[in-house]
Amino acid sequence: MRVLFTIHILLFIFPFAQAQENKVKFGDVSEEELHLKAYFLDSSASAVVLSDVGFTRFKYNQNHGVQLEFTRHTRIKIISTSGYDWANVEVPLYRDGKDKEILSGLKGFTYTLENGKIEKERLRNESQFTEKFNENYDIFKFTMPAVKPGTVLEYEYTITSDFLYHLQAWEFQKSIPVVWSEYKVAIPEYFDYKQLMKGYHPLAFHEAGQEPGSFNLSYKTRSGGNGFSDASVQTNFKNESLRFTTFTDRWVAQDVPALVEEPYITTMDDYVSKISFELSSVKFPGETISNYSSSWENIDKELLDNDHFGDIINKKGGLKKQTEALLNGETDNMKKLVILYSCLNNQIRWNNEKRLFASQSSLKTLEDKSGNSADINLTLIAMLRSAGMEAYPVALSTRDHGMMIPSYPMLKQYNYVIAQVDIEGEKILLDATERNCPFNLLPVRCLNGMGRLIDQNITDKWIEVEKMQKSNSTKMIVVQASLNEMKQLEAKITHTSKDYTALKLRRQYYQEEEKRQADLEKENQGWKIKQYDTKQWEDMLLPAEETIDITSSEGIVEAGNLIYFNPILTDRLKENPFNLKNRTYPVDYAHSNKQLYMMNFIIPEGYVVEELPQAIAMTLPDNGAKFIYQVKQIGQMIQVMSKLEINKSRFYAEEYGNLREFYNQIVSKQAEQLVLRKLPKSE
Repeated sequence: MRVLFTIHILLFIFPFAQAQENKVKFGDVSEEELHLKAYFLDSSASAVVLSDVGFTRFKYNQNHGVQLEFTRHTRIKIISTSGYDWANVEVPLYRDGKDKEILSGLKGFTYTLENGKIEKERLRNESQFTEKFNENYDIFKFTMPAVKPGTVLEYEYTITSDFLYHLQAWEFQKSIPVVWSEYKVAIPEYFDYKQLMKGYHPLAFHEAGQEPGSFNLSYKTRSGGNGFSDASVQTNFKNESLRFTTFTDRWVAQDVPALVEEPYITTMDDYVSKISFELSSVKFPGETISNYSSSWENIDKELLDNDHFGDIINKKGGLKKQTEALLNGETDNMKKLVILYSCLNNQIRWNNEKRLFASQSSLKTLEDKSGNSADINLTLIAMLRSAGMEAYPVALSTRDHGMMIPSYPMLKQYNYVIAQVDIEGEKILLDATERNCPFNLLPVRCLNGMGRLIDQNITDKWIEVEKMQKSNSTKMIVVQASLNEMKQLEAKITHTSKDYTALKLRRQYYQEEEKRQADLEKENQGWKIKQYDTKQWEDMLLPAEETIDITSSEGIVEAGNLIYFNPILTDRLKENPFNLKNRTYPVDYAHSNKQLYMMNFIIPEGYVVEELPQAIAMTLPDNGAKFIYQVKQIGQMIQVMSKLEINKSRFYAEEYGNLREFYNQIVSKQAEQLVLRKLPKSE
């Protein structure tokens, strides 16, 4: 009977699961929905979106003209306490100066089953407020009342917008499962919008059609009068109906799995299934067409003509005196590059704002010794040009802003600018914002696919930023170890970090050795650091080296005449970073990674090797990743070598299963124990 009852609930709650129409009506919440204890396609879900339906249409307002009207109705089932956050709703509202989008018609209720009766509570006014997010967005927030496990909540609102270029985008996927997600737009024939579909979950269906539409227009006319007096002037009001064809699109996604965030991604916005729009053109009857769609060439020109972009890099004359003073007669281009880069990198503080446009002049940036990313990097380009070098801006999108789509020319795809300098045929990418970063290394945030050279005279403008960055993340760990009389491990550990590993280390711990020691002891339970030294931390082009002398009893187990311990003392992979059985979006490391661990362990007197871990060697297809683990005895010494190489920066969904199993094998192998046996005195 329990099975039959469950089937009955599912059929009742999700009658539209295999249909093409959504049957959920506002306020029509059933007991079956409230009885639901778990979502049948994802038993781990803390909440599930039962229905999410949006509709955008165009309307005419006498005072505002043509407007967008977007309505949304959402119903969510709260399954456990960890799903309570879904009762806190945030709605972004666009603004431009004094003009802003208006939210109206908000209504919301929560429904709970109490003693077999459905209790309903209304959304309160005191639970609603608006916060300013930035110069272009306000966030309207509200919190649904009386939420508990088992609650069903639903809300509905309308947004009215004068910004026709800002047609509402729609996300079909969320961090919890979605049973039904539907979006419909009805666009008059006068407006043409480009559509961009992203994500990895396919739609259930998309239907397009057309239907009649109209705008009711009213205006006034005046007649009469002799030119000297208005006494005989008559005002007439006239109403007309402007009829047109409306083109409709309706997209539906069903049974959408939760998009769970895992390590090694750019931004989740790159992977969520969504549709967005760009206004391409407007053509009203009797008027010429207005084109809004652009090309990359037009965007290039727009940037070069902009006071806060092109003017900054071209006004190099004002920097000539400062540049000459810094170079002090140096003629070698590579040395000039290092001098100018080091000056900005060391003396100008980045304010952590990622920007495409400068906020001030280069002279102001040098004077204040502070600026956003564009202030610093555009100033670097201007100084390089002032020094007689070929330098160009490269516009790109940082990892947290999303991947560039070259087939979709839009200025808003950019949010950042770096420099490219050409020295004797070698092209070097530069970003002077990151303190302690050498000139030949871009910050990881910049490693995000394509960038575009902004120059009118260059034809081949698209560059693959990651391929031009030859550096990777490299770490070598060398350990000399032995057991003392107290059966404690005594070890001297040397870490040598290069490129991105060194950058991360210097950024976190530069001149903070006490903090570094405390963190090392926290990360490696049982360590007692006796001495800590660093080497080559000030020269950013050299590897960063640190030496740690420790004693540790952690993980050393005596059982009779046997001693067990794990020979991987530090940086051991203790768990697989990839928990999902299937992953629909890529694994993006940004750059290759190499780690080598080598240990020499002296066997204590009176002991022999009882058991050593078996060697293993694994390689993924196309040499995408490699792992080698070897343990061998040479006389009274045990040598351990663990080598992990991630040779590709990106693995796609079809490669995920192999990569996940690859990590499972590493975790298993690095967990194996080395076993020593104490010899009896007669031996």
